Amino acid sequence: MSKYLQKIWIQTALIADEIERTRQICARSLELLRLPVPNTFLGNRLGAPPEKEE
Repeated sequence: MSKYLQKIWIQTALIADEIERTRQICARSLELLRLPVPNTFLGNRLGAPPEKEE
């Protein structure tokens, strides 16, 4: 195999690896986007209200 063809083959393999990594990142991003939006409003009461002392 000539050096030129060898360089092309190596670059093709590197591009294929990059494409696979990009697909994995996109799949993970899609999973995260499908999660419900977190409630980050600070004024919300998440637990039971505290009991009032008399």
